Amino acid sequence: MNNIILRYSIGLVGEQYNSTIFNCYATGDVDVMYNSSAGGLVGYQSKSSVSNCYASGNVIGETCVGGLVGGCSESTIINSVAANDSVISRQETGYISRIVGMYYIGSIIDNNYALNTMKVHNSNGDVTITEGNDDAGKSKSMEVLQKRDFYTTTDNWFNSETWDIDSVTAVWKICDGKGFPFLRWQGVFCGDETTYTISATTNTNGFINPSGNVIVEDGGSKTFFFTPNNNYKTLHVLVNGVNIPSAVISGNYTFENVTAHHTIHIVFSAIGIEKNMVALYPNPTTGELKIKNYEIEITNIEVFDIYGRKLSSNHHIISSSNHVINISHFPAGIYIIKISTEEGEVIRKVVKE
Repeated sequence: MNNIILRYSIGLVGEQYNSTIFNCYATGDVDVMYNSSAGGLVGYQSKSSVSNCYASGNVIGETCVGGLVGGCSESTIINSVAANDSVISRQETGYISRIVGMYYIGSIIDNNYALNTMKVHNSNGDVTITEGNDDAGKSKSMEVLQKRDFYTTTDNWFNSETWDIDSVTAVWKICDGKGFPFLRWQGVFCGDETTYTISATTNTNGFINPSGNVIVEDGGSKTFFFTPNNNYKTLHVLVNGVNIPSAVISGNYTFENVTAHHTIHIVFSAIGIEKNMVALYPNPTTGELKIKNYEIEITNIEVFDIYGRKLSSNHHIISSSNHVINISHFPAGIYIIKISTEEGEVIRKVVKE
């Protein structure tokens, strides 16, 4: 998050009451200009909890200043990391520490960690930190805080509840030894994993999200959502070229346990068939008629004379974009071509010369 100046810190939340925050992080600097609470994640919390979170931005405040939480009452801060470079109070006195600036009796502050090089200052200079105290947390080096093993070791965490960071379906991911954890949905890749590409495209009159070439980890999953424009509908969801009717209805499709490259193409069509969805040419013709269908399946083609008598029928699904029928064996005159599609019928009058 960007630098913020407010009454209460809002690295993530200004004031937190009767609520739970977990699996989150904030990287922006926080600067509070008033006599109130400042924290890298939460300014002030009451009867609330923070767990499995970290903050890495610098924090500047006045009364209550903490790397994670400025002040808390009857609240819980567990299994979290203050990775801030500095925590500073502008006042000579006040409450300041690496994890939480001030907390009341009844709060649970446990199994939290702080960057061992963090600078903690007030207007008089350095503030003495008691290693391992609830408000100060346990010191860890930058190298340790950027390692997967730190987050997956049960002994490090309250009730052995490790961070969910160790599988392709986990909440968190980390580029081991290269930085702090991030949320897996952000789609960041570390460069050492096997990945596959899912090509997501549509015709016009709607959109798919995400779109383009989407990278997915080996064994991971990815969901695509698609929505037609007004007066259009989803006609086909083609996954690797095969239509998936259930996805047409649901409006989304998920690739599970991805171990290969894939494609997904969405076909949107107008609600009710339009004339320009099927073309018939040349007209007039000496015998050969070409039919072009635009991403719509033709199920039958029938030829009638001017009196409505059926002369021929071609009853099968035509999914190709071009098809040819021949009426050269019919005498010159006017004929009616009835083209049946899954969207409805198209009737054309043609002249045979």
